[in-house]
Amino acid sequence: MLLIFYMLICFFISTALYCVYLPSPNNWFYVLWVVCGLFTMILMFVLLLGLNLLIFRLTKPQNRLKHWILWQYVDLIMIFFNIKIEIEGKENIPQDPVVVYANHKSMLDPVILYYVYRMCNKSIISAVGKSTLNKVGFMHRLMKYMGAISINRDNDREAMKEMIEGIKRIKETKMGYIIFPEGGIKTRDTEEMVEVKAGAYKLATKSGASISPVSIIGTSKFIHMNKFKANRVKIVIHKPIYKEEYENINTQELGEKVFEIVNAGVRNG
Repeated sequence: MLLIFYMLICFFISTALYCVYLPSPNNWFYVLWVVCGLFTMILMFVLLLGLNLLIFRLTKPQNRLKHWILWQYVDLIMIFFNIKIEIEGKENIPQDPVVVYANHKSMLDPVILYYVYRMCNKSIISAVGKSTLNKVGFMHRLMKYMGAISINRDNDREAMKEMIEGIKRIKETKMGYIIFPEGGIKTRDTEEMVEVKAGAYKLATKSGASISPVSIIGTSKFIHMNKFKANRVKIVIHKPIYKEEYENINTQELGEKVFEIVNAGVRNG
């Protein structure tokens, strides 16, 4: 929303200046006035984007200014796609470092969860994504600047190296992560999780972070999204699972526990 205000302010200020310095009104005056105002607005947005990228490049992944800036763009994405979010269980978000585990049905799921956790308690949080995203230029840079973990599903050694880096970052910087333990979008025929991958839970167990199970309801329909109608999503944040609760069970059992919690939230939501 702040970005929209910024662009509108640039437009109105620039058009006001054009009113002062352009010749007296004629048939083309108002057309030129609007065109020049729009051009200035776009130019100022590009300059702002360049400044933001510079800040992203020069600051650490856990930098609060960086996350505040990113949240403004995420907020703009929510407005652009007309996504309306209902949140249940805000009080269940832990204050300590957290790893969020959720079902996954849309490419916008990590954006939505980042938006929710940032809005509810200003969480400093990143994400775990597939390595193929690195082939997209801006995504590669964004993931690097935000401390995201890039998992190569075809190379276990590289995947483990990235996971170790994430564990280290959680311990040293108290930064959290969003991860989809199914390992990608397996099906949109159901909102529920359909697979348990125990290895995904090592990010939490090896770092000692709290686990925040989340049920996402509604994003399986985003493949037929209509931006002119509200795209409603319900986020159910379940009670966290703390280290004391999972340290005596293996990752397979932990995965099955989170699996049941998330799917129960989907069914009851």
